[in-house]
Amino acid sequence: MHQTELYFRAGSRIVAGASLLRSERNGPFTSDNLTFLDRLVGFVEDSVLSDEDEASALDIPGLTPREREIANLVGAAMCNKDICRRLDIELPTVKTHISRILRQGRRAQPRRADEEAARPRLTRRRTSV
Repeated sequence: MHQTELYFRAGSRIVAGASLLRSERNGPFTSDNLTFLDRLVGFVEDSVLSDEDEASALDIPGLTPREREIANLVGAAMCNKDICRRLDIELPTVKTHISRILRQGRRAQPRRADEEAARPRLTRRRTSV
């Protein structure tokens, strides 16, 4: 079993964490996987967990009312399964909405490559075999 840990911060506080597991069949996390996870943590911190504007995820232009509702629940650190139960929708539907929210957020918050590269993302990442 392979594992990595993600920590999400709002300002200087850790407000959420996630453990990701991969089976031996899927192999260890690749550098591309870890790069993607670093960017995901940064996006969530910038657009959902920002101390400056806690409602920033709701300010993404082009989202449907349902996507705004889901963005709000994700911002409240609700997991996908809990969102499914709360909104009485299927898990693939939640995942589709979150994918669209992330795509719209990237369009709404373009970033210079040098800023992105200079910003540290994970406070701790542990990969074990």
